[in-house]
Amino acid sequence: MKINDRISVWGLRVTADTFEVTDVKTEEEAAQVAALASKYFAHQQQLVASKALSAPEDEAFFPPVFLADAIYEYILSIRVRQETSEDKTPEKSLRMMQSTLNDLSSRVGNIYVHQLTDQLVLTKWREPRRLEVADSTVKRDLSFIRGFSEWCAEKGRNYLAKPIEVTLTVKKNTTVHYNYFLKGEMEKMINHLFQVRKPWHFWCMLIAIYTGARAGEIGGIRIEFFETLHGIETVYIPGTKTEPSKRRIPIHPDLLEIGLLEYVARRKEKKAEMIFPIKKSPTNGWGAAPSKWFSNLKTNIFKFPEDTVFHSFRPTIVDVMKQALVNAELRCQYVGHEFDDSEHIDTYSRNKIRLETVKKVLEHIDYSKYYEDFSIDIQALKVKAKELLKEV
Repeated sequence: MKINDRISVWGLRVTADTFEVTDVKTEEEAAQVAALASKYFAHQQQLVASKALSAPEDEAFFPPVFLADAIYEYILSIRVRQETSEDKTPEKSLRMMQSTLNDLSSRVGNIYVHQLTDQLVLTKWREPRRLEVADSTVKRDLSFIRGFSEWCAEKGRNYLAKPIEVTLTVKKNTTVHYNYFLKGEMEKMINHLFQVRKPWHFWCMLIAIYTGARAGEIGGIRIEFFETLHGIETVYIPGTKTEPSKRRIPIHPDLLEIGLLEYVARRKEKKAEMIFPIKKSPTNGWGAAPSKWFSNLKTNIFKFPEDTVFHSFRPTIVDVMKQALVNAELRCQYVGHEFDDSEHIDTYSRNKIRLETVKKVLEHIDYSKYYEDFSIDIQALKVKAKELLKEV
């Protein structure tokens, strides 16, 4: 049994002899969760009753449990323990865990749990996943998979012969500009913009270059997020992590000159809701398509180092501002980082910095001053942008 993927928030209130489903929107959703909960509790009773009749330890017996069913049972077991205070897994971590395990099931197929092997996780999940996100994220998600496999291999459950042992060592780079875009890499990306055929590829990269926004943030921008406030052209960036990541920022003059608002207007004419014609992934959200596209570019076209990924736009633009002496609080507000000088900000800066002030940051986001002997041909990009309007 598999709960509808759209049911992302639900709870369980457990007592000594019963349970109640909470925090669901409809009776149909409640029924789906309750059915799975009933299945879980029934299975636990079967395990207790069958202990005396269990097979000898040297006899391999694996219940025919599908991977997707085991995943939901596992998540449910954590929620049950949360209700009894036996498990203190944060809700955010639990959601990331469920997303990772659902992604694993999607990639390897809904096999029986006992068919899950290290080699399968390595070839079908770990390596393809590394083309989409940073290794640090893959390393974190592997810990979720190993934790699930340990649960599956517990004596008495016996879904899996032994826990998955696949790991990933994230190499630390001691160079000053770790994960930054160097001048040659930025030149390759700018030059590639003149070769693209899809408007969203063109604008996705340019927005990343001038905002440092995350792939999921850029992919999740809606047409309605563009707004003129106090005479300033702005865009709301829908954060994907912390509360500070949700921000409204002024649009860089270069983006305006190249024709971003003309592109947005054309999308609006087409009755589009989102800035880009991409689909939201059930596991990786709006960042899936941009990340996959950029990963293919960096590997097959640009030949960038392994640790240079879409996320590299962020440390690059932060350093551009830092080298131009933009203060830390302004840098954090522009890119959506939490300002960690908590004592100072709580005492002296209770409100967000005004748009008029943030706009002054834009004059310091100038790659021609950041890289030596480098420039972006804004007028040539403007011509390319007009050509791509025909494809919108």
